[in-house]
Amino acid sequence: MIDRRLFKIILTIGVVLMVLTPISVNLLMLVSTPLTVGDKIVWIGFFGSFLGAIFGGLFTLAGIWFTIQIQENQKFIDTYVSKMLAIDSVLDEISRVIGILTEDENQIEAGRLKRIIKSLYTKHYNEIIYNVIGGRTAIEIFRFLKALNKKYQDEIENMELDENTEFDEKIIIDEKPYLLAYENLKQLILKYKLSMERKYNGLVRE
Repeated sequence: MIDRRLFKIILTIGVVLMVLTPISVNLLMLVSTPLTVGDKIVWIGFFGSFLGAIFGGLFTLAGIWFTIQIQENQKFIDTYVSKMLAIDSVLDEISRVIGILTEDENQIEAGRLKRIIKSLYTKHYNEIIYNVIGGRTAIEIFRFLKALNKKYQDEIENMELDENTEFDEKIIIDEKPYLLAYENLKQLILKYKLSMERKYNGLVRE
């Protein structure tokens, strides 16, 4: 989204400089010092060329910047629907996990919990998180998944298990911390989705 206020500020500054520069150069030529070499016409020509090159370069950079912004905004609009569908698929998976964790009475078999944690580690969801969401939010999601997996591994390692314990059937884990973590993750992604909706609505109204 192009910030209209920023655009107006840049435009105003540009107009003011274009008006004030010739006046300033003219006033400067009225000042004569022993160090001045050359006549006024030469200096006026120099300042005109010098300042013209600076302003020309600045306006060219501003034009390139605004062109890039317009292209990026159009790309965002064109890919908005597909990105939202991809994000919704991640949210659906998290909701499925929350549903499973809510079903049980605060306890879950370790093997089942392990499969749940790994459900978001698939290539499909990793690509969505990395390529579609991206940025800081993606970093937070991956950090969350890594921390959740570490918590699970630490919890298993700290248990005193019998040699004959069947992993999937006998080990029971308190699911409440995991349920809370997934609910927090869902809120994080919903917050990102809301920011995308706001940006899209702002662009289509322009």
